[in-house]
Amino acid sequence: MDLGNNKSFRELVQSLRRTHGDPSVMQRAFTPSVEEIQQYGIKSAQFITACTLDDAKCSHQDFYQWQSDGYGNCFTFNSGFRYAWNQATGKLEHVKPNKTRTFGSKAGLRVTLNVDAGHYSSLLTPDVGVRVVVHPTDQLPFPEERGFSVVPGFTTAVGISRKRIHRVGPPHGVCREFAEFFGGRELRYTTTACQKRCVEHAIRTKCQCMESVNRDLTMGLTRGLARCNPLVNSTADRCRQQVKSQFSRGKSTCDCPPACLEDRYEKALSMSLPNKHYYRIMRNFTDEFTGTDLCESDNISNSTIRLQVYLEDPSFEYIHESPAYSVESLVSNIGGVMGLCLGLSALTLVEMAEYLVELTVSGWSNWRNRGERAANRSGIKRVEVLPSDPSTGMQCVTIIHTFERPPPTVVEEPPPPKPPQAEREAQTKVSLTFFGKRKLRAKKVADAKKSRSKRAHKRR
Repeated sequence: MDLGNNKSFRELVQSLRRTHGDPSVMQRAFTPSVEEIQQYGIKSAQFITACTLDDAKCSHQDFYQWQSDGYGNCFTFNSGFRYAWNQATGKLEHVKPNKTRTFGSKAGLRVTLNVDAGHYSSLLTPDVGVRVVVHPTDQLPFPEERGFSVVPGFTTAVGISRKRIHRVGPPHGVCREFAEFFGGRELRYTTTACQKRCVEHAIRTKCQCMESVNRDLTMGLTRGLARCNPLVNSTADRCRQQVKSQFSRGKSTCDCPPACLEDRYEKALSMSLPNKHYYRIMRNFTDEFTGTDLCESDNISNSTIRLQVYLEDPSFEYIHESPAYSVESLVSNIGGVMGLCLGLSALTLVEMAEYLVELTVSGWSNWRNRGERAANRSGIKRVEVLPSDPSTGMQCVTIIHTFERPPPTVVEEPPPPKPPQAEREAQTKVSLTFFGKRKLRAKKVADAKKSRSKRAHKRR
């Protein structure tokens, strides 16, 4: 094989041989630009041939179109980023996503897709089929990392169940709520979107080329750059590989914590072969597109995919993180432990403070009066020094002592013992009798005196 003088193409073939035929090498070299994807990629009217939501008819116009890095033109049903032209107001207005309350295999979204396998680009498309991602309406999908593949020639039913995870934020945990990527509007934050945006920003800054064509993801980043193509600019492509290698080995990191609020959809897939006789009859009675391969027996040549997505259950699983210890629980636990171990309370603390104040005041007062108390304990009141005797030369010192006389001790005599009950009764009777006679006799003497005084008064 003559490669000519194209050095970049030679390096591309050598790289393809070193990677043992890795298709991503050729895809990076021949991947079209955003404009080429929009112009030559499959159109929504050609791709989405039939659509119903809860038995209500919908069309390809209800899908939001965007570009993926690995799958070209992508279409999202019930997207939160879709705008439509309002004929009444003459303005482009945001379309609110639909809501459903039905569940079960008879409800949900049913679409018929025409992959048109005969017009696939052989060099860029190793597989035939579609990639499906179930996600919230305000979240960017990434079919390269998540989702599942659906092959043509079969009817695929997907039952989904919702799981919501609410993580606790600072200061107990690390998480992030929202990020602003799309047209100045807030959208649901995801770790995948944050990491892809961080890596894309590093590639565009250092290598002056772009890898991602998703405009919703790269909103606000450097525009007007060419794609990192090894055939066009091998230096820029090697720079791109070095940047991604640094992130994969941990030399460069992105600040992308988990989302504080995350919705996940668990999927249960089932597949069945369609009854071609049924669809032939339905095609004769209705105008619905049932596929161009109804008469084909070879599954490889099939291009029609029938997909059904529905809720299995109206309830959902909710996982809520909460702090093990809050400020209120910490204070209450400390108070409980102190009350259990020391028997402390608010009143006890006040009493302890009062006791400490009184103890301090008393100690200070005792320290100031310690000299006076020592003098009182010695009994010395005054010391007088007398003048010396001229004849003898001796000097006398007079020391006056004071002593406190102890209070007299009063000894109380014990009361006399009480006589027995019978003796007390006898004494009571005798004394009363004796007291009565004396009282009678005294009365007679008094009456006699009165009579004598009256007679003496009459004589006068």
